[in-house]
Amino acid sequence: MTSFNDQVFIDAIKKSKSPKLAYNGAKFLYEGKQSFTPVGKEVLDVAWADAKQFNRAVERRQGRLSRTPRYSLDEQGIESEVKRILEAKDMVKELGRILIELEEPTLEIVYQRVSHLYT
Repeated sequence: MTSFNDQVFIDAIKKSKSPKLAYNGAKFLYEGKQSFTPVGKEVLDVAWADAKQFNRAVERRQGRLSRTPRYSLDEQGIESEVKRILEAKDMVKELGRILIELEEPTLEIVYQRVSHLYT
């Protein structure tokens, strides 16, 4: 996992339900391994628009709205997640989903197991 395919991450962030959260997840994966700058420049507008829209919704709901928290998985859950990605019709969209949903240590483990699909 020495090199990331920037275009795959750009597409995954843009296809995700929450580009801002996917942006944060991708930034974590890149941290210390490869420059996130090319990806960040391409998706910053989309992530910013998502954050802006969410903040407006929070204001309208007077603070009673929050993002779904990220979660961790045990070994069985990780295997299930990997299987789900392998069986998916759109693996890039699945990457966008895990960038949003999984906590950082679990995200890294799952991505290591499926990274060969995104090269």
